[in-house]
Amino acid sequence: MASAIRCAEDGWRAHIDEDFTDENIARVADAVARLWAPMVPGITLYIAYDTRPACEHAALLAAAVAASRGLTVRVSSGPCPAPALAWAVTSDLRACGGIMVTGGSRPCGYAGVTLVNANGSPALESDYDCLESAVRAEVPDERGAFERVDLLTPYIDELVRFASAAEGTVAGGSDEAAALGDKSGERMRVMCDPLYGAAQGVLPRVLERLDIEAYEIHRGPYADCDDVRPDPVEPWVDECEQAVTDAQAWAGLAVDGTGTRFGLVDERGRYVGPQKVLAIAMGYLVEICGMEGRVVGPGSLSTLVRRQAKQLGCPLTVTGWNARRLCDEIGRGEVLLATTDGGALSAPAHLPSFDGILACVLVCRAMAVAGKPLGQLVDELEQRLGAMVFGQRDVRLEAEVMESFRLLAPGLNPERIAGAEPVEVSHLEGLRLGFADGSWLLLRPDPEEPIMRISAEASDVARRDELLCAGASLASSPLP
Repeated sequence: MASAIRCAEDGWRAHIDEDFTDENIARVADAVARLWAPMVPGITLYIAYDTRPACEHAALLAAAVAASRGLTVRVSSGPCPAPALAWAVTSDLRACGGIMVTGGSRPCGYAGVTLVNANGSPALESDYDCLESAVRAEVPDERGAFERVDLLTPYIDELVRFASAAEGTVAGGSDEAAALGDKSGERMRVMCDPLYGAAQGVLPRVLERLDIEAYEIHRGPYADCDDVRPDPVEPWVDECEQAVTDAQAWAGLAVDGTGTRFGLVDERGRYVGPQKVLAIAMGYLVEICGMEGRVVGPGSLSTLVRRQAKQLGCPLTVTGWNARRLCDEIGRGEVLLATTDGGALSAPAHLPSFDGILACVLVCRAMAVAGKPLGQLVDELEQRLGAMVFGQRDVRLEAEVMESFRLLAPGLNPERIAGAEPVEVSHLEGLRLGFADGSWLLLRPDPEEPIMRISAEASDVARRDELLCAGASLASSPLP
């Protein structure tokens, strides 16, 4: 009996030793092809894959199945990050979309399929609902011909072009570009960490063309263990932190297994999260490149980002965590930067999808222009806007407690919490309480599991933890 195909927010995932079988891969690829093939005869489907041992085989099998449905199928010639796949789709007017065969940020024992829509944006929950409905029990046996193509080089060329054109400089060794990377008297050096993922070699190729010295760790065949998980957060970036200090680099640039999400390390070996990176990238695009537009993000958007947007004159649009709302806002135009609850970043002038590699490039350009390593940029940002400490906590609740919170949340308006009176209350994505000093607390029920996602930000760790504890108490007992 065929196993059921169930998709999460980021697509279909399965354990390589269990449901990630040739039969299920073929069934999923056939469903995608039947959904997209009727659009235009011979329309093009792009397929890319990450570095996990099973993913290239799965990508080639998916390509043969999709090609049998009349699609023109092009498969990346090697492991390829998701932003490069999205760039290939958006650059081809005859493209119906893309398939990324990947395990994402999950441990190496998992793999699956993520979809990219024809405009380059990530597939949404409704798209995966359609995919689930289209999967048939029987396994297709027809196969068609496809071609292997280089998806990396055009994407790398575009990253270099965007970084250079935005600033009005010429990359590749011009006197001006060299001066940008040499304000401290030495060539700027960074450490890249693809965490054994699909972005291996990409950042060094881009940065060398921008006259930035780049080294790379965690490159090679995907480790067949959980010692390094392709998720750019601590503890998985601990080795990057050490490598940065050992090499006396200006920064460490870590991206996840698909090149979509990112986390940076400063020259002192300190982790720098996506929110501070977003604020620095925003300042670079506005103050150095002269760009403008809205900043779009969820309720968990950092106070630093909000203050930076206000100071730079960038209108702020808070959409809630829902990916559809975020993509809708990007589609409305005039967006400078957009970010997700998970910390991914999109610059629609470059690509309407999320691109962790671009985020790293923007920060490198900001460091080069300032002639200062990442830690100094963060220190200056916090001196100007105020230091903030962000934290998250997941609390598993009984199903009836979760349901009670969902029912009561629209009317919740606590007079005081953690000893302070909220000055802002929002029910856009659960309950968000803002305080006069810029600190805030957000309680968001997970849409699929009985888990309360609690986020908080404050000027110091003790106050942040106090807010997180108060949020956990409120989630457990929402009744006054």
